[in-house]
Amino acid sequence: MEELFNRQNDIINEIQKIYNNFRKDSASRKTREYINIRVTALDNLWGEFTQNDSTLEDHRDENHEYFSKNVFIEFKKFYDNAREIISTFEVTPSEPKPNTSGADGGKFEFKPLSQLDDLLSQQRTNFRALQRLIDNINVSDISEKWEIEDELKNIQHRWHAIDELHLQIDNLQQGEDSVYDGEFRRMEARFKDMKRTLNRKIFSTKHAQLSVPQIDIPVFTGKYTQWPTFCDLFTETIHNNNCLTKTQKLQHLKSKIKGEAERLIQHLNISCDNYDTAWDLLVHRYNNPQVLFTKQIETFLNQPTLHKQTSYELRKLYDTTMECIHAIHNLGIDTTTWDPILVHLVGKKLDPDTFTDYKESRKKPRELPSFDELMAFIENKFIALEPLQKRERESSTSIKPFAPKPTQSRTNFQPKPMFKNYQTVMTFTKRCPYCSFEHDLYECKKFLNMSPEAKMRTINKLQICHNCLYQHKYKCTSTKRCKECNAAHNTILHDTITCVSSPSVNLSRANATAENENKATTSKSVNYVATQDEEVLLTTISLRVRGSDNNFITLRALLDQALSSIGFGSKQGKGVVSLQCKSIHDDYSFNTEALVIKHVISNLPNTTFPRQTWPHLQHLKLADPEYNISKPIDILLDASVYSDIILSGLIKGPSTAPIAQQTLLGWILSGNVKTFTCNVVLNKHADLSKYWEIEDIPDDSPLSQEDIYCEELFQTTTTRLEDGRYQVALPMKQDYQQNLGNSKPKALAQFMQIERKMSKEDQLRQGYQQFMSEYQQLGHMQEVTDYETHENRPVYYLPHHGVVKSDSTTTSLRVVFNASSKTSSGHSLNDLMYCGPNLQQDLMTLILKWRQHRYVMIADIEKMFPQIMVRDSDRDLQRILWRDLPRTLLKEYRLTTISYGMKAAPFLAMRVLKQIGTDYADTHPLAASELEHSFYMDDLMTGHNSIVTLKETQRQLITVLKAAGMNIRKWSSNEPELLSQLSTEQKDITHYEFKDSESQTEENKMDPELKAISDSISKLKEESSLNDQISYHDIHHYTVIYILFATVAAVGVGVTCRYIRHQRQWTRSAAEQQATPAPTPRPRHSTSEHQLDIPLPSTSAQLKSVHFKIPTFNESPL
Repeated sequence: MEELFNRQNDIINEIQKIYNNFRKDSASRKTREYINIRVTALDNLWGEFTQNDSTLEDHRDENHEYFSKNVFIEFKKFYDNAREIISTFEVTPSEPKPNTSGADGGKFEFKPLSQLDDLLSQQRTNFRALQRLIDNINVSDISEKWEIEDELKNIQHRWHAIDELHLQIDNLQQGEDSVYDGEFRRMEARFKDMKRTLNRKIFSTKHAQLSVPQIDIPVFTGKYTQWPTFCDLFTETIHNNNCLTKTQKLQHLKSKIKGEAERLIQHLNISCDNYDTAWDLLVHRYNNPQVLFTKQIETFLNQPTLHKQTSYELRKLYDTTMECIHAIHNLGIDTTTWDPILVHLVGKKLDPDTFTDYKESRKKPRELPSFDELMAFIENKFIALEPLQKRERESSTSIKPFAPKPTQSRTNFQPKPMFKNYQTVMTFTKRCPYCSFEHDLYECKKFLNMSPEAKMRTINKLQICHNCLYQHKYKCTSTKRCKECNAAHNTILHDTITCVSSPSVNLSRANATAENENKATTSKSVNYVATQDEEVLLTTISLRVRGSDNNFITLRALLDQALSSIGFGSKQGKGVVSLQCKSIHDDYSFNTEALVIKHVISNLPNTTFPRQTWPHLQHLKLADPEYNISKPIDILLDASVYSDIILSGLIKGPSTAPIAQQTLLGWILSGNVKTFTCNVVLNKHADLSKYWEIEDIPDDSPLSQEDIYCEELFQTTTTRLEDGRYQVALPMKQDYQQNLGNSKPKALAQFMQIERKMSKEDQLRQGYQQFMSEYQQLGHMQEVTDYETHENRPVYYLPHHGVVKSDSTTTSLRVVFNASSKTSSGHSLNDLMYCGPNLQQDLMTLILKWRQHRYVMIADIEKMFPQIMVRDSDRDLQRILWRDLPRTLLKEYRLTTISYGMKAAPFLAMRVLKQIGTDYADTHPLAASELEHSFYMDDLMTGHNSIVTLKETQRQLITVLKAAGMNIRKWSSNEPELLSQLSTEQKDITHYEFKDSESQTEENKMDPELKAISDSISKLKEESSLNDQISYHDIHHYTVIYILFATVAAVGVGVTCRYIRHQRQWTRSAAEQQATPAPTPRPRHSTSEHQLDIPLPSTSAQLKSVHFKIPTFNESPL
């Protein structure tokens, strides 16, 4: 036994030696292999120590030193701590200073862990606890504010214990243990990172609660059909809102129920204890699936049977049927097996013609019918009937016979009417009174292209009404006015009326002489009409009115104090509607009823006038901020509304200014207003002035705030992936999540339509499948799992369709994704996305620069958009629906790259190209310059006068674009040497030929194109007179300018001179032109006899210094 006791003592010494040596060794020696060897040695020794202890226990001697000192228990503590310190050591380059001597003791004597070691052991336990706590926190899964605050409180409590223990350890070791200091700093950094993340989440949660627009819950009146909508909205906004107390929830609940529902819980006072009771009462009463099912099935079965094939009735049947079936399905009832029954019931409601057409359209009439097939047929049917029936209504008119009034005799005798009231419907074909074709006069192209004077002569000759443009004998009943000046004539005749009428200013009689003089001036280039008048302002109000979709729209109302009720005009009304109106400034609202009529009143005010700055009305919140703009009136409010909203405030100003009356909707204006309007019409020379206007180089406009945001977002979020490709973020607007509605139904309908089309066209189907299969193989789209489908995140489904390019040499079909498709909220993805600044090069400048080089080349980046990745958080905004075969399961995919049809795609693509140039500016300067200045989207146009430089540019472009995951191909050049090193796949198979003039003489062989230019101009010079006293008419002057306009590269100087000469002539006043006597014209050049044939060189680099003169002709001296 003594041998075992001695062996136990040796094991203690060996384990102690391993631990002490570990403490002494520098950190550079403590590799992972080093640690594993020590841990294995400790485990082996401890195993032997345990086995020997078991043997000694069988022959236990309480008097022996081994048992009396509890050596096994005490040494186990030492072993556990030593093994933990060695095994959990993190490899670090720092070198700890040894702090133990490591001297062996006597028999069964080992140095126990010091106070410092105990503290270090406790601290590492705290480190592990904090590590577990931080690892278990998933910030993205925490949505409630109280959960975030609870997690923050937990980690702060744990760190407080670590910090207190750290003060004690630091006091004992005086910063000599660099290993422990490194562990502490790492844990401190992790704690601060998590604390910062949680605080940021708390702030964003608070900000989101403040920035989320208020959801207006509709009032629940006790109707069972209203309950599902009310219950879902109230549950999400109020019931599950942890920021509200139960007392607040009960107050909200009582404010949103009326009628029977209100009486059900009216006995419950507003208190914290009564909320659950009130909510349970409502849920128990109205959450009745059986009643909801009965309501929906009765609505479905009680639809009227159609007797005639009309688009309106078919659309109504379609909408009601789909609404009922979807509502039943939402109750949890499986309607997928109802197809034959539903088809039978709906078929009974169809008119005979439509039902017969449906039977004939079925491809497999012996099989059981499909409900989706029937509804798709009805939808296509009423869509096809709408334009046909619209034309039938337009070509039909109701004509009432004229019934003369009975003559009143001297006595009170009244004869019986000779005609009974009847109505005859006649169908006739419209014919234009001017050209006799089948259209109205306002659609006649010949009439619209006439001059203003000719239009007026035609109107008077045909005795056509100036207002409605129809022929009639009696007073015109049309209430429409000119959209330009609001006068009683048709908008088409606005220029005609203002041109024929003499320009005048209705200010005083002193202008009569000036008016007569203006009438005699036929070459006047500007006409103006100025009027000063009074306008009477009526009390108009802008309101937000709830629509049938529960969304508010802004309408204009007239407040009429003299109107007593809605009974006025009830014979012409189509019914009465209840309106919920809100102020445009605050949350004040009121309910009223309105009669539905075709027309309320004419536009108010009568004319639009400039907004006035009356001092007494400054800083007032007007009920109608656009009181000065003539617009239609949508609602007429009666005196009962006036009495409810009127307040005591009243502000008066000068006699020429309106008064302001304070109401709950804002300040209303009424009274007389002085107005002044001036209309200016440009009649002549405007078209020709465009010759120099279109060549003006516009100043670079400064970037807008949206463009600056897009640029900053790109710089802060763009990353480069391991394969070299760039990953960008979509520049979404800040409130896009709140405004993004449901887009899946429309995307699904679009896919079903394209799938039906593919079933009929094999070429389209093959091209579509090939494109989508290639997208999947290249990783441009990835499948969405079932779990991800149900996650609560902003999602947008892109409808897509195929675009066939038969002339394409690479891809004949390209799938385009429609990001402009509206969602259920009325907003599309493009509506909620910034466009970004325009980074495209000016195409004219790019082409002219390209023509300057002797050697040129062009190329194209293959599929540039799909080579740019979109970050993970934005990819769900690019979901699509797809399946290869119609009978397979429809799957959802998300696009991983920027897509065709997205508003920001051009900006992101061009910005990535410029970023590639920036990243490689030092190593590949030629490629960087081309990426910055020579690309138009994915097309390269560049050149140089040196083949060597151009070849190096080509090599650098291929290299840097390949590094970014892009392939530039379809190279073409006028120099074969530039294409010699390229593979066949990289070259463009299209062949371009640029031929010189066919007829060449010996003297122009050196430079034939310049010789042709010189000959053409010399011919014009020889046949022209250089006498300054002889001028040519404007028509020839303009013709020469038009001919020379396309020859900018060769005769730019001559064309510029003509532009300047004509511009100066154009700006002269009519009086100066009239004062100059008109010269006697000579026979002038005919453009048909002397055509200016000027072939241009293919590049401006071929032009040499050539002196030639171009004769110019002018009607008036300058």
